[in-house]
Amino acid sequence: MDISLVRASVYDLPSRQRLDALVYDGSSDMQLWPGRGADFDLDERFGGRLQEALDAEVRQLPDRTLPLYEVVRVARGRLHCDFLAWVATRPPQTGTRAEPAPDAKGITKAVKAALQFASSRHVKRIGFGALGAGPGELPTADRLITIIRAAHEYEEECAASGQATGVEEVLVCETLGSVYQKVAAAVRELAKIDNLVAQAPTARAATIKRESSRSSSPGRTASTRKGQKLAAPEVDAHRHSATPYSPRVRFSAGDWIAHARFGIGRVEDVSQGDSTEQARVLFEDGVERRLVHARTE
Repeated sequence: MDISLVRASVYDLPSRQRLDALVYDGSSDMQLWPGRGADFDLDERFGGRLQEALDAEVRQLPDRTLPLYEVVRVARGRLHCDFLAWVATRPPQTGTRAEPAPDAKGITKAVKAALQFASSRHVKRIGFGALGAGPGELPTADRLITIIRAAHEYEEECAASGQATGVEEVLVCETLGSVYQKVAAAVRELAKIDNLVAQAPTARAATIKRESSRSSSPGRTASTRKGQKLAAPEVDAHRHSATPYSPRVRFSAGDWIAHARFGIGRVEDVSQGDSTEQARVLFEDGVERRLVHARTE
């Protein structure tokens, strides 16, 4: 499962990145909060009749309430996706004040619930904006980082249980440059820490075992390159300038990439695979991996 940070609105992704499911979080009674805000923006992109679509779904639920951290499929309206995945992160908003926004634990639950929901519905590409907007909301960058962490945790949990993630690509979207850069830097640092932890024998073995079990999936294989490893000063020199990995980006030999899971790597060469173009990348942990790149569909 590829997880990519994208500098774009989740509502304005190009056609080549069209979503199967767009995730949004709201109240368990599926009522939009009046006035300007995240609900207003979603309704506007939907075409102005989102509440009617939500009402049609909530009428089918027991007590007309969606339990917290459960997900329901909603018609897409004018959104550029196959369907809207509405996940309940706060109780019914029946008063004169909106319910508080979810904390980091709540956002994590929402992300995992959405991914689980999507995996059972043949969703291949899923998109998230900054979930958790509302009174007392966490800073946008923190919410996006939490989403990325949660997606990785979901993938790890699937691997540990021997289950496929189902979802192939997760897009986490942000338009504001300053926020995007902050999240990108945090993701690179998280990858660096994960790779250091992976040097422990048990964690290292688990990582290789998981990668080997997935070697039959298109676009990713791994092998240890004996006798060759990226020099630490060279890696550090590129840590904040490397291009964030996305299967949509075209890479060339010599390019440096920042992968959310594997850390910093150097593209050794590129080649045409059976059905996709592949880049052979040597990562800072000494493992060489083949990653899909330049994917157009």
